[in-house]
Amino acid sequence: SRTIEDVGRTRWMLIGGGLEAVFGFLVLAVYHIPIVLLVVMLALSFSAFAAIPIMRNLGSELFPTEFRGFASGVVMTGDRLSSAIGLLLTPLLFAGNDVVRLFSFYGLLGIIGVLVAYFPVMRKYKIEKVSLEDIQEQILELDRA
Repeated sequence: SRTIEDVGRTRWMLIGGGLEAVFGFLVLAVYHIPIVLLVVMLALSFSAFAAIPIMRNLGSELFPTEFRGFASGVVMTGDRLSSAIGLLLTPLLFAGNDVVRLFSFYGLLGIIGVLVAYFPVMRKYKIEKVSLEDIQEQILELDRA
């Protein structure tokens, strides 16, 4: 998408993940006001859908071409397992209508995701406007050093 390329994939992912965390915690302040909660939930959904596709694609792009197909399968398996675990945990976290526990957990997950994406990947590799082969070379050079 043109917007993603203009902003940059990594920045877009950080913005989406950061907003997901912020709106997750904002739910805690407004969950008793239905119309405001609706707006916050829409913003939370947009933020998540802004970050998640980029993370899925980026996860498989960082692997060398020799086993990128296998790595893409592993990344998607992890994604599907995470979704299944989320579906199992949500009712447990929401037991007794405990909104605070549920959205505190989601907010913390957003923060952890941003930190994991930023520190190990984005600070180490230059991946904006760079071909996959150039990213692979960066990874191989850093591994050799």
